[in-house]
Amino acid sequence: MATEALNGDDTVETVGCGFPLNGTELRIVDREGRELAERHIGRIEFRGTSATTGYWRNPTLSARLSDGGWLDTGDLGYVANGELYVTGRIKDMIIRGGRHFFPYELEQTIGRLPGIVHGGVAVCGGPAHRVRPNAWSLLPRPDQMLLPNARP
Repeated sequence: MATEALNGDDTVETVGCGFPLNGTELRIVDREGRELAERHIGRIEFRGTSATTGYWRNPTLSARLSDGGWLDTGDLGYVANGELYVTGRIKDMIIRGGRHFFPYELEQTIGRLPGIVHGGVAVCGGPAHRVRPNAWSLLPRPDQMLLPNARP
């Protein structure tokens, strides 16, 4: 998915995290481990002097952590002009009907709807055996369950 600057209500501001440290290489890859072009969102991987060698006393998880010396951070992001932009976490992704959704994107979109308190929505997927495919759980934050000017 390409990311380009947009103007208007569809814009989501992403703050840059800076540039890789000296002695560190950074890359963004797709699900198959192929490196992506600049400004394409994918899995963030790095290697270098600051990378861990694995989990303490857990060789099974340690083996899944690295691919050819590249450490998978579990984060999603993209690189623009050499700077890293983190857009989410892999485990935060909701997969329904083969499509991938990020809760924060759905929350921001729903928060723009008339009558919805912006920032008052939380989106999460349910277990496959309890929720129909393509169904969503929408949970209002407890401190914002009432709309403005609504009477209890």
